[in-house]
Amino acid sequence: MLLHEGALVAHGLGIFKDPVTQAREEASRLIGAGGPGGAAGADRESATGGTSA
Repeated sequence: MLLHEGALVAHGLGIFKDPVTQAREEASRLIGAGGPGGAAGADRESATGGTSA
């Protein structure tokens, strides 16, 4: 939600050429880096005995 809100503000201020695409790419990068639901996050849960919902 933070990336979405930032994209809306950046669009209104004309900060980036395409802030929605930039936010989407950043979200994908963060998820791939082990955010909630990412592969590294699943590894961390299995190492601590947690389970994914």
